[in-house]
Amino acid sequence: MTKRNYIIPIFIPHMGCKNNCVFCNQRFITKNLNPMTLEDVDLNIRTNLDFLKDKNNIEVAFYGGSFTGINKKDMINYLELVNEYINKNLINSIRLSTRADYIDGEILNTLKKYKVKTIELGVQSMLQDVLDKNMRGQKIEDVLNSSILIKNYGFKLGLQMMTGMYYSNKEKDLYTAEAIAMLKPDFVRIYPTLVLPETYLKKLYDQGLYRVMNLYECIDSLNQIVKVFESRNIPIARIGLPYEINENDNLIGPRHPSLRELVYSNIYLEIIEKYLDDFSNVKDIKIYASNKNLSYIVGYRCQNKKKLIKEYKFFNISFKYKDIEGMIIEKDSQMINISREEIFKR
Repeated sequence: MTKRNYIIPIFIPHMGCKNNCVFCNQRFITKNLNPMTLEDVDLNIRTNLDFLKDKNNIEVAFYGGSFTGINKKDMINYLELVNEYINKNLINSIRLSTRADYIDGEILNTLKKYKVKTIELGVQSMLQDVLDKNMRGQKIEDVLNSSILIKNYGFKLGLQMMTGMYYSNKEKDLYTAEAIAMLKPDFVRIYPTLVLPETYLKKLYDQGLYRVMNLYECIDSLNQIVKVFESRNIPIARIGLPYEINENDNLIGPRHPSLRELVYSNIYLEIIEKYLDDFSNVKDIKIYASNKNLSYIVGYRCQNKKKLIKEYKFFNISFKYKDIEGMIIEKDSQMINISREEIFKR
């Protein structure tokens, strides 16, 4: 069983960022107007440790800026502070997010010295024209070279992509997912684009030059992207921004408190419906899967279950726990075994 990591997040909005990407307003997302001082970081760590008392595998994570792009002295000060807790066995490791063009051998040696274990790169797109239009200011070669270098130095590699960016589309997003998967990251994050206030993207939107995906288009696109990573056993750490960060803000774009569940439920419903031609004159069926997958199969607020009963006239459909990776559909005495590979086959 995989051990759970407990994250203490430290937000450093815009610190180290040389570019102002068209979609970005980190201070709006994090609600932090100023970078966290060492005193702020120390207080945040102590407060979280009190809450996480008796927990193992605790990580401090620097999010929101480009950590390796900030002033080297400041960067080392942050790392030294966290290392005081690591040396006392109160914290296990450090993770950070940064840009691909802020990685080289010298930086990686410094990070290794201070017990950083995980580095996440904001890739966003693997197409240069999309990066340029979004004023990202990095090259595809930066992503390729940095990803290889990070893995060669023994760090865990996380890669972040965005969907629905300005000048992108469903096909380009799928290409990005495929290109990222070829780099064999240890995990990925997928962020559908939201239009934030006080960004250039908001101006483009107001001028009718940028159209956001609606929720259904977003789920359809994510359906294929998730399959790219799942079919290669690449864990997806997150889909979408945490909803509670912006649930009361008037943001534009595909948001939902259970976006991940909607996407996976869509995938499982798709595979179940594929077999429904075999269910003529059957009124009762049972579906077996692991606890996690059963929730996806039933669907958000039982939407899949309701649809199956309504559209296919099942008298009863039940869902049973079974310790398997795929799922089994039982009708009468017939068992249909569906492997995990088939569920996530593209």
